[in-house]
Amino acid sequence: MKDHNLLIAQLSRSVPPVRRAPGINQRLAGWLAIALPVGTGTGLLLNRALTDWTATGAGWTALQSLLSFLLGILAIRAAFGLSIAGRRVTGWRLFLPLTTLWLVSSLLQMPASPLPVNLAEGTGCYLFLLGVATPMSLVMIASLRRTPLLCPLRSLAMAGFGVAWIAVTLLAFCHPIHFHLHDLLMHLAACVTIVLLTMALGKRFVALNVGR
Repeated sequence: MKDHNLLIAQLSRSVPPVRRAPGINQRLAGWLAIALPVGTGTGLLLNRALTDWTATGAGWTALQSLLSFLLGILAIRAAFGLSIAGRRVTGWRLFLPLTTLWLVSSLLQMPASPLPVNLAEGTGCYLFLLGVATPMSLVMIASLRRTPLLCPLRSLAMAGFGVAWIAVTLLAFCHPIHFHLHDLLMHLAACVTIVLLTMALGKRFVALNVGR
């Protein structure tokens, strides 16, 4: 076709209008509106005893839950932001001190006299975190697929990091105030597992989205 203007006009008529992707805060709010009820409902099905907020040391638990929720929100927001070229997102320079503060507060919460190791409690926490995180991870992957990703694995890792902290927040509402080192290590192991699980589950689906 020699008439380039005619070709451009025909192509313009055949191309559907481009829909602007929702903003980061809007996507974050949408994810929270779905993921939090799903995660909370899953946690209730696992039938754990609720936290005694009147017990000594409950203030530390409240601080940890606030820190973990803040870390989760920042990480999820960063995961959405990574899909925007040139967008500066929250980096590890902020995550590291907040995570360190959470870890220090957890260590300070341990009683002076070490509690006897309870393998069942640690395993129960691990399974709880995986149980509530899995559906939230699936919701996160579905949310990430709505826009092409520039760095799929990095976005998925950040998403898994955020989901893990939201799961830790939910665990704070059904966990003993005091715990032992083994229990804390199981919490951290679950967080690592959630990140790897999110990357494994989302790699194929997000990669398909990038190629479109």
